[in-house]
Amino acid sequence: MIVKFWTYTVAMGLLMMTVSALAGEPPGQLEWQSVTVDATVKAIDQKTRMVTLENEDGDTLEIKAGPDVKRLDEIEAGDLVVLTYYESLAMNIIPKAEAGQMDAAMMESKGRAPKTQSPAGVEVREIHAIVEITAIDKEAEMVSVKGPEGNVVTVHARHPENLDKIKVGDQVYISYTEAVAIAIEPKAKD
Repeated sequence: MIVKFWTYTVAMGLLMMTVSALAGEPPGQLEWQSVTVDATVKAIDQKTRMVTLENEDGDTLEIKAGPDVKRLDEIEAGDLVVLTYYESLAMNIIPKAEAGQMDAAMMESKGRAPKTQSPAGVEVREIHAIVEITAIDKEAEMVSVKGPEGNVVTVHARHPENLDKIKVGDQVYISYTEAVAIAIEPKAKD
């Protein structure tokens, strides 16, 4: 249900996180993390497809379930929503001669639980690309890179002590994977 919403939200920060990690880990390193969030369905309007979720802190989020959500009618107020987000980033500095031979690619896959199980789904996105370091500001702890389509992004380094390991002109191959899984657990029966 919320896979599209969360994936879109996470994808907005994808390039920024990728570049930040680039300056944050030594070349050839793999960095990964996962986060699991629980929320309760507080309200659901089947007609408008609007779903209100509340987390453990009492914060609410209202989202619209997109057309990819096929089993919305099985979800009701009180159901528990378990969302797990996973990301990994591998990178390596490569010679410019090799960089010219590599194409950027993005692959996506989706899956849903069968009707015999509670509603659940997963969406996975994998991105492979070559970026070029165009500027490094060690004092400000900032790095600029140019992506495969010529866009330049400047971000703060997560690990500024590693800025000495990269230089302007370096070609960096990145492999980034993110996955969002969501499962609905029916509310407890009284």
